[in-house]
Amino acid sequence: MKIKNIFSISLLAFVLVFSFACKCPIIDDVTTSLESTSRNWKIDACCESSFDLKSNGATKTFNVIMPLADEFDVVSTSRRGKCVEGRNERFDRVYTASDNTKFSIKIYPYTHGDEISVEVNGLFFTYNFQKQLLIYMKVLEYSKSKTYYSDGSVKGDEIASTLKFYTNFDINGKIYENVMHFQLRDFAERLTSSTTTDIYIAQHNGLVKYRLFGGLEFVRE
Repeated sequence: MKIKNIFSISLLAFVLVFSFACKCPIIDDVTTSLESTSRNWKIDACCESSFDLKSNGATKTFNVIMPLADEFDVVSTSRRGKCVEGRNERFDRVYTASDNTKFSIKIYPYTHGDEISVEVNGLFFTYNFQKQLLIYMKVLEYSKSKTYYSDGSVKGDEIASTLKFYTNFDINGKIYENVMHFQLRDFAERLTSSTTTDIYIAQHNGLVKYRLFGGLEFVRE
């Protein structure tokens, strides 16, 4: 009987705690928006549906497949019995070409500063605007990453790949303003001629050029 009473009390306590956690009043409603620096890397609406890249006369058309508008992630958490509900602004686009080449770009607020993640044809990187640091990169099945710590430090793998920013950049006689250039410098011994090594992203335009390890380039015209 004593054991049964203890079990009943424990079960009641669990139900009360669970009910409180689920039904506690929302005490905060916070919207986390992107900083202006990272917001500028969004792709303009006029250019979002599709674009062409060419190489040696061949045209590769990228069509947007998801999503079609900026979105907010709704985040609900319970801390010490108090509910906090927030919305995190994010920009997310995914494009594919008929040969399954993929281009994706995502910009989102993060605890340690806004981040941008880009993928082109299997080459992926994440950059933190506030830290001015590459946080993650992956090519094929190989990757390197860094971790944020509570004291503000960032530690992890040594990433040799680079990300450079240009105020103006000439591509086949056309000048693009504010271009970021990611260059793969890791895992060189693992690459093949079809591996993407260089990615060029222009503000408001998105992908304007990428290069393969074998030397082939695809550019906007």
